[in-house]
Amino acid sequence: MACSFYVSVSQNTCTITLSGLAENMQPSLELLMELGLDAQPDMGVYKSLITNVLKNRIDAKADQRTCFQRLQMYAQYGPENPSTLIISEKDLLETDPATLIDKIHDLISYGVEVYYYGPESIEKAGEIFTSVYPVRETPRESPEKKYFIPQVTLDNKIYLAQYDANQLYYASYSAREGETFDNVPYTLARMYNEYFGSSMNAVVFQEMREARGLAYSASARYGEPARIQEDFPYVFTSFIATQNDKMREAMDAFHDIINEMPESEKSFELAKEGLISTLRTDRIMGRSLLNYYRQAKDKGLWEDMRREVFNHVQPIELQDIVDFQKEWIANRPTVYTILSDIKALDLDYLSGYGEVIKLDLKDIFGY
Repeated sequence: MACSFYVSVSQNTCTITLSGLAENMQPSLELLMELGLDAQPDMGVYKSLITNVLKNRIDAKADQRTCFQRLQMYAQYGPENPSTLIISEKDLLETDPATLIDKIHDLISYGVEVYYYGPESIEKAGEIFTSVYPVRETPRESPEKKYFIPQVTLDNKIYLAQYDANQLYYASYSAREGETFDNVPYTLARMYNEYFGSSMNAVVFQEMREARGLAYSASARYGEPARIQEDFPYVFTSFIATQNDKMREAMDAFHDIINEMPESEKSFELAKEGLISTLRTDRIMGRSLLNYYRQAKDKGLWEDMRREVFNHVQPIELQDIVDFQKEWIANRPTVYTILSDIKALDLDYLSGYGEVIKLDLKDIFGY
């Protein structure tokens, strides 16, 4: 049929994507429904799946980037976070695959949102879909969505995790109460990121790598909340990849430029021109527009913030960014995370930044 389907599951959403020849939309939908509704449990397939899942978990602990990502999750959300909410090995082994098949069959009992991109009219596409998919007048109530809100940073801490390597990964994390989407000036935050830490021309990269040679990679960002609702805060993060023996120099230098931001009119103008150029040429087209809409809807955002930035970034000057940095960025309580060979680190030096806490892989992986 020259069509394909893909299924993905996030924290709160199950998405089934079907794409291919428009003329085969109906028969491919019918086949997709047949695959789901007539799916049968197979213990042999399930055992192979579990073997792969458990092997992947072991392999993940040997991968430096994965270990560091889990360490960052721990620092940002705590011991219970999106990465640690997994089915235990015991439950995996004891689960009857028929219960998983039942969950697939149950999907059609819930409400569904349909997004279509193609040559048919909305009416025609809707007719094709409803002729195949049993849309219910009173769908089953969906489970309550659960969102992980970044923890507010109250005091300085250093989380260390062991990884045998000559290179260390370092990141900092800081979230303060009250720094929400409604309170932080959005355009200034975007311009600050462009100037300070988002590109190879930004202050962080130029200072840490090009001028001082202290890092293989370096970046920093004042990240906007994942959701507008609730108490989701802006989060300031920074990152360095460097050698173990350069840790002290790199951390001191990074601390200095974060709290006393270097001022360069030339770099600011380049950053501003780059941001404006990106906004002028950026296009969201085709089915990407549907994804953009879905993400904005889930976030609770009903305005294209690119327009907001474009309309308000033109008069911003370097002094505005300096003032923004002093008000929103400088001298924040911070949680630091370091993945490295702990024996190679100066723990007395690190204690000067805050309480040093050693975590093992079970703490950050949840298994």
